[in-house]
Formats: sequence, C-alpha cells, structure tokens
Amino acid sequence: MNPRPEPRYIVNYIAPAEDWQDEHAYIPPVVGNGIELPSGQRYRIVDVWTIHEKHGVMGYGVHAFLEPVKREDDRPANTYPAYYGA
Repeated sequence: MNPRPEPRYIVNYIAPAEDWQDEHAYIPPVVGNGIELPSGQRYRIVDVWTIHEKHGVMGYGVHAFLEPVKREDDRPANTYPAYYGA
C-alpha cells in the first residue's frame, strides 16, 4: 500500500539578513505564522506574495517576507524561558 500523497510547497523565505528556499514545506506560509531556524533565530511572516513572472527579480513562486520576532512577542521564549533562553 502506497502512503497517501501530501501536498508540498516551494516557498522562498526573505528575511532582513538572509534568504532561503524550502522545497518541501508541508504548509503554505500564512501571515502571522512564526518560524524558528535551526540556529534558534525566530521570525514572524509579515507578508506573502505569489509571483507569476518567470524571469523577474524575485522569480516565480510563493515568497514569504519575514521580520525578526521582538523579545516581547517571542511566545516560545516567554512560555518556556528555561528552554528558549528568555
């Protein structure tokens, strides 16, 4: 029996100091979602754009714009300070 196929999304994440692509995202980006990188840096999605121009500066696809999470808005750190080092 084959496993049930799950949708995957190619998402380009754009942060102030870095950009990266997730070719296997299980959920599409949504404004307000938080993202934690393996480095521990946490971002909040502030805008999402779908670009259809294939040869533009941003390229074809879904682009999520990020901002670093402010200390007062860092819910993981505020909820579990011993683990997330608040």
